Amino acid sequence: MASPQELTQVVSDFMTARQAAQEIGVHIRTLKYWKANGYGPDHFYIGKRLFYRRSDVIGWLQQISDTKAPVTNGRKVRA
Repeated sequence: MASPQELTQVVSDFMTARQAAQEIGVHIRTLKYWKANGYGPDHFYIGKRLFYRRSDVIGWLQQISDTKAPVTNGRKVRA
């Protein structure tokens, strides 16, 4: 079984949808829209509560910054 210190480290990587939206710099409704349309960082539920892993949010941000395609409301903008 994991030690209390290890569990604290794992849980500290979890973010609520509101925290993830703040980290990304978008409104929480935008994040929920993205989620409903299959866009955005990976997410998971514990019971009925929605969570994001900080590492998934950071990885997703790096992935979209590598594509260099502008994104608006979950849709790529045509150049």
